[in-house]
Amino acid sequence: MEILVEAQPDPSAAIASMRIAERTPSSVSQRYPVAGQTPEDAPAGIGAIEERGFIREGSRPRNVPFSYYNDGDELVGFDVEMAEALAEGLGDAVEFIPFRRDELAEGLSKGYFDVAMSGLAMDSVAAYNRGARFPVAYAVASGNTELLRYVDNWIDLTRVSRVLDRHYDRWILGKGAAPESRR
Repeated sequence: MEILVEAQPDPSAAIASMRIAERTPSSVSQRYPVAGQTPEDAPAGIGAIEERGFIREGSRPRNVPFSYYNDGDELVGFDVEMAEALAEGLGDAVEFIPFRRDELAEGLSKGYFDVAMSGLAMDSVAAYNRGARFPVAYAVASGNTELLRYVDNWIDLTRVSRVLDRHYDRWILGKGAAPESRR
């Protein structure tokens, strides 16, 4: 008796070649903020972000599928696309600032970035205990209720408009790993 086993495609090749669906990030920093060296700023509200012209989004750039560098050295992932959508909703650009898991609350409180994304649901209890407040799986600085409310409302709108579902299907469920064929 002969058993044939169909070879499964290597998912790492598909993950490495994924691209941003809608547009590329506005600005990507590869320098991690350093306490005492990186200029500190008070947590920014909506008015300050709009005046600045961009929102600073904290991301962990090795956190597949949330934010990572693909084989073209582009920052891609679920939270990268969501940050682009958030910035677009503000009529602004986005600047991606890397952070390490244990520096989340510090990065928010010192104003290194305005909002943090990057698969934070798993880190939420520890960061909450260090002062971050979460609208779903994103974090803003403690006390920044204006931005917290804005992000909460924005998340509700992305659910209603199915933007959240579309990005979730693509990046988390892998429906975007293979090119879609036209009907």
